[in-house]
Amino acid sequence: ARALWEDGRPDEYFFLEMFASAVVEQLIALAHGRICSWADEQGLTALPHHSPGNSGWTVADQIKLWNVLHADMKAPLPGELSVLESGMLRPKKSLLALVGLASNRESAARFARLVPCETCVLPNCQFRRVPHRLPHRSPAMR
Repeated sequence: ARALWEDGRPDEYFFLEMFASAVVEQLIALAHGRICSWADEQGLTALPHHSPGNSGWTVADQIKLWNVLHADMKAPLPGELSVLESGMLRPKKSLLALVGLASNRESAARFARLVPCETCVLPNCQFRRVPHRLPHRSPAMR
């Protein structure tokens, strides 16, 4: 992507950046599917992932999250990952995510925003508990 930008090809740079973001989201969806599978075997429900930099969680907290995760790591990551002083990750497009687990499925299901199935785009997921639902959009956005 950087080479495209430096070569004066901003449209191709932008496309590649967006494609890379979509790949990261797909990888998160696949990882969440695996977590759902494991949780289901344990009688648990996996909640949606949450990451620093989203929904009111400051990106600077990525440093704290990384320190906690890194301290408990039993094996090295398959590639290099570092957290900058700002909280941003290197390499670009990296993501740290937490997935909550609920032991009481009925309690978790009462909170629609906590049921990831409604917004999960993983096709043919065997753990889908509710139908996929498009996000609510105001009439002005339709």
